[in-house]
Parts: sequence; structure tokens; C-alpha cells
Amino acid sequence: MKNHDMDIKTEKSSREPKVLFGAFVAVAILLVIVGFLLGRQGTAAPDDGDVIVTDGGTIITSAMIDAQLHTSKELVSAKYMYTAVGMFENSKEIFGLSVPGTTKKVIVKFDGTILAGIDLSDVHSNVQGKSVTITLPQPYIISHEVDEDSVSYLNEKESMFNKLEGADYSGLIQAEKEAMEGKAKERGLLTEAVAQAEPAIRGILSLVEGIEDYSVSFVYPRS
Repeated sequence: MKNHDMDIKTEKSSREPKVLFGAFVAVAILLVIVGFLLGRQGTAAPDDGDVIVTDGGTIITSAMIDAQLHTSKELVSAKYMYTAVGMFENSKEIFGLSVPGTTKKVIVKFDGTILAGIDLSDVHSNVQGKSVTITLPQPYIISHEVDEDSVSYLNEKESMFNKLEGADYSGLIQAEKEAMEGKAKERGLLTEAVAQAEPAIRGILSLVEGIEDYSVSFVYPRS
């Protein structure tokens, strides 16, 4: 006898998942700027390389810009909140046929939050004349948390010969989390994460004396 493979069914949430930015990104910008200011306290003399020379005599190198950006590792720039509903169902089999009275089933519902952003240590700058080019790395999912207080199990059913086990519950939640990550990516979470990283980095660069005299452009990673 053997079990069927897990069958996961995702139902439409009563609360539409969405990518959040705005105030969330403003907080991210503030945190990164604070990191920038703390990093400046330990900044040494300029390294060799491309430089910006302001009227006041300030010299800024690409290496210095990179060093300040790298004072913080992760930049969280997009947030995706959702409510997931999924079902697990399994029966015993004999010769490929389900055995009556051996079905076990459970439905789970929970809220989750996915945070996405970029790794600032992979951000690089290049200074040429009066132009600064910032190259952004690929965005990625930084964290994915389930609100444990929101988890509820519905319509639990099992038989004497096929009991629900802990692995059934944890496997169902994990499968739903993976499905939600896929949906978040389809709805543009990672695209939004890299796009919202730009204003945060511009906020850091605005603290560099003389940077207002130069054009700053961004190179986005390929999708």
C-alpha cells in the first residue's frame, strides 16, 4: 500500500495580497541613511580611482561611495502581505486504487508577510567626469514569515488506518508558502524591490558634499 502524493489546492484569499511601498520605503531610506552617517565616522582617506572634485576641494572616489553603501548589508524595499488557504488530502492505495475509508484531509488558513530587497554589498558605483553610475544587483526575497496567531485548521478528517501527522500540517504550510512566493514574484514583488531601492540609495548620495553637481544614473539588473 502507498500514499497518494500531497494534493495542494489554493483558494482565492478574502484579503487581496499586495506589494507595499511608500511609507515602508521611506523608513528603509531613513535606516540606510543612518547607517551611512555611522559609516562616515570611520571613513579613511580617499582611495585611488575615479573621483569627483567639487569647488570646495572635496574628493570623492567610487571606492568611497561603495564603502558607504556597503555599511548596511540588506536593504528591504518591498513588502507583500497575503492570506493563504490550502488543502491537503491523502488516501491509502491498493494496486493504484484508493481504499475506501482511508482518506485524511485538512484545510489550513494563515496570514503571511514576504520582504524583498537587495544586497547592498553587491551595489557598485562608477564615476566618470560629472556622471555617477550605480549598478544594482538582482533583488531577492529576504524573509518570509507566517503569523503563527493567524494559523487555523479546518475540516480535519482522518481514519483509523491513515492518521493526520505533524508532517502533513507542516508540509501543507510549506507548500502554501512556496506558492505565495511564486505569486508574489508574478505580481512584481522583485521588480518593485529593485525599483524602490533607487530612492534609498539616492538618499544616501544626497549626503555626499558636491554630489548635486553631478548626474546620477542607475543600471538595473536583467530580469
